[in-house]
Amino acid sequence: MKPETGQIGFSQQFGNDPRFLPSLYKIGLNLVAKQFGPDEAASEKYDHIRAFVRLEPGAPALTAVLDRRTVLRPVPEASLISKPGRPYPTFRVTILGVTFVIDMAPDQPSLRDLRGGATLHGDPLYVFPVQLAA
Repeated sequence: MKPETGQIGFSQQFGNDPRFLPSLYKIGLNLVAKQFGPDEAASEKYDHIRAFVRLEPGAPALTAVLDRRTVLRPVPEASLISKPGRPYPTFRVTILGVTFVIDMAPDQPSLRDLRGGATLHGDPLYVFPVQLAA
């Protein structure tokens, strides 16, 4: 805080807390309930997400991708990214102006597509979890 200049601010580092990704996927499960109904979210189809959120042994190693588009609102928002023929949704989730893409499928084909496109076009792609230097 700098009261003399009327400024207030903070910084947030994303991705280095072991609860970060599970938290994003818990948001994703809530979005499934909102978009498709609570019965869909509670179905066995999403057991892999619940296992990941609970940090259970044998849970899939899910990832998320940082969307490089800038969102100038600090208000959290989410949108559905749908692709024909895919049984699981992918969501774009914005928190504090930073947008992440999460794929609710166990094998994450939408994130695989993003990685392939970035590689093909030579674009940087930021994938979480990030391995920080010791």
